Amino acid sequence: MHIRTKDQTNPGKFAFECIGYNGDLFRAEGGFATAQEADRAAEAAERAMMTMHGMGLPDTTELPDMSDDELLAELGL
Repeated sequence: MHIRTKDQTNPGKFAFECIGYNGDLFRAEGGFATAQEADRAAEAAERAMMTMHGMGLPDTTELPDMSDDELLAELGL
């Protein structure tokens, strides 16, 4: 989870705080010119945190090569 705020130390800039799964601060950064830049940096921090906890996105190169019909059958649909 992340929170974007106005940067208290740099007037007119934006900051974020990325909160870890245990409720502790994982990363905080400021000095971003736009809210969108702060959001993108916060999202990158969240991805880094997920990777550290082994929760990153799956490597799609290791997914089985299945047709739509095979996939639906595997899912029981």
